[in-house]
Amino acid sequence: MIFDQLHFYLATLNPRFLSIILQTGRYRDVYQDDKEKPLIYWVVLSFFILIALFVVGGFFYTVFKGIVVDTIIKGSPFSARFKCNPTNLRLAYKVIGCHVVVADVDERREQYIFLISYLKRRFPDADPMSISEIPNLHEIYQETHEVFMWLNIHLDEEHKLQFIDFMVDLAFHNEKLSRREMNLIYSAGSVFGISRNEVKSILTMRYKFYQDKRRREQEHRRKTRATRRPSVNLKKQALRILGLEPNVTDFDVVKNAYRQMAKKHHPDRFHNDSEQEQEKAHERFTEINTAYEYLEQVLK
Repeated sequence: MIFDQLHFYLATLNPRFLSIILQTGRYRDVYQDDKEKPLIYWVVLSFFILIALFVVGGFFYTVFKGIVVDTIIKGSPFSARFKCNPTNLRLAYKVIGCHVVVADVDERREQYIFLISYLKRRFPDADPMSISEIPNLHEIYQETHEVFMWLNIHLDEEHKLQFIDFMVDLAFHNEKLSRREMNLIYSAGSVFGISRNEVKSILTMRYKFYQDKRRREQEHRRKTRATRRPSVNLKKQALRILGLEPNVTDFDVVKNAYRQMAKKHHPDRFHNDSEQEQEKAHERFTEINTAYEYLEQVLK
C-alpha cells in the first residue's frame, strides 16, 4: 500500500519518524502490519501531511511572490486598464519628468526643483514630491512609450499639447537641450499624433523664449527695485495683474485666477502671430507668473 511504503520510507530516512511510527504500532515487531490502524495513526499522518503542505506551499509562495513583486516594480503599470485619475496622471508626469532630467541631481538641480514646483501647482491636493525619489523613477519605469500610449488614450488634444509644453519647459529650464531630451519630446509628439514640424516649431519658439528669459527677468527685477513701493502696493499690483480685487486674501481664489490667466495668455496661443505680438505675449506670461509667485509667498 502507498501509505505503508510512505511510512517505511520516512522511518528509514529519519530515526525520529521511526520512533513515532513505532508508537502507533505501525512497524512494531520488525514492521509487521496490524489488522486495524489505531486513531493516533491517522492523527499523526494528518499532521505530517499538513506540515508537508505548509513547507512546500511556503516555498512556492516565496518564489512566486518575488517574481510577481519584481514584475510589478520593474514593469510599467500603464496599460489600457490603468485608470485615469489625478493620482495616476501625476505618476505619468513624474515618470516622464524624471526621464527628461535623468542625469545626476547635482548637475540639474534647478530642473528637479522646477519639476517638483510644477507638480505642486498642477496637482495641488497631492503630497509634495521629494527630490530624493526622483533619480530612480526612470529606472523603475523604463518604458516611456507605454506611458505616452496611456496618455494618448486619456488626454484630449489640448492636454496633449500641454504635456508637450511641460516636457519642453522642463528640458529648457537649465537653458540647454540635449539630444536625448529632444528625442524624448519628438517621441511623445509622434504618439500623440502631433506632427514633427509642429513639435519643432514649439522647440524653436521655446529656445528663443529661454534665451531672452534671463534678460527679461533681470530687467523686471531692476524695474521692481527701482520703484521701491511698499509691500502692500506690490500685493495690490500682483492681484490686479491676475484680474482680482485688491482686498482678496484667499489663496485658492488666487490659484484659480492664475490658472485661467496662464491658460489665456500662454505663449503657445500666439505662435502664429507676428514676432512683436509673440514678444508681448512672453512678457505678459512672465508678468503673470511673477505676480503669482509673489502672492504665493505673502498669502500662504
